[in-house]
Amino acid sequence: MTFETILGIPAQVSAQAHARVNLMGEHTDYNNGFVLPTLLPSKTT
Repeated sequence: MTFETILGIPAQVSAQAHARVNLMGEHTDYNNGFVLPTLLPSKTT
């Protein structure tokens, strides 16, 4: 399924971002805790 097949109009903008995983520290970064995020080689578009 694509944007165009669902809505019937072509997309005007396309963006990509690397996937990310938190190895430890989910929801502790905003409480001054430790986090260990890393990037994955896959991307989302």
